[in-house]
Amino acid sequence: MSKHTTFFLQYNFLIVFFVLHLLVSYSRMAYADTATCNGLIAECDELTTEFVFDSEVSRRFMEESRHLSYGALRKDQPTCSGGARGQAYSKSDSCGLPSKSNPHSPSCPKYYRCRSGS
Repeated sequence: MSKHTTFFLQYNFLIVFFVLHLLVSYSRMAYADTATCNGLIAECDELTTEFVFDSEVSRRFMEESRHLSYGALRKDQPTCSGGARGQAYSKSDSCGLPSKSNPHSPSCPKYYRCRSGS
């Protein structure tokens, strides 16, 4: 094949591709104009469906979640009942913190030569 034939085929291919692209775009626009909306979000507004869904999920999540009361927002109050101001939460029994995992202190083995009383 000569250079002119190759160029001619490439040029024709681009023209055909461009025309097909225009036809597909036009058919989509024509379909969008004739499509009716029967109340479904996807049919009424395809472009903002993702954003509408995101806000809908956020709204439902906020409706189901528990809300803070005004009492929870008071400053200088311990979060656990029965605790004094400035007291660590771990010292208050009402917080429901788990107990220590190993409350017993291990004895000193003889091979460490610990002092008596350790």
